[in-house]
Amino acid sequence: MNETKRYDIAYYRSGKNSPITEYIDSKNDVEKAKILFCMDLLAEKGQHLRRPYASYMRDKIWELRPGAGMENARLFYFFKGKRAVFVHTVDKKDFKQKDIALAITRMMELLKNF
Repeated sequence: MNETKRYDIAYYRSGKNSPITEYIDSKNDVEKAKILFCMDLLAEKGQHLRRPYASYMRDKIWELRPGAGMENARLFYFFKGKRAVFVHTVDKKDFKQKDIALAITRMMELLKNF
């Protein structure tokens, strides 16, 4: 049996809250389904997932790009072994370079605690 090991998906948390789950929960059912579909692809393909679903940004930060009507959603993540850790989200129309900086800051914070 040739079983492929899937990647785990994790979310940044601040206290009891996760800005990632709050972002996903704020979307309608169709948008949520597209995000979760792309996350499932990421869990299956890991670092081999590429455009149109994923794109490398910089400094070990990647972005998940749910498509077909959700061109504006961007979910930033990094890899730690076989785990994709989501650290920040933004709508593309609101994207600023500080969003990547925040994703990097959260990544560094989490890496200190791993």
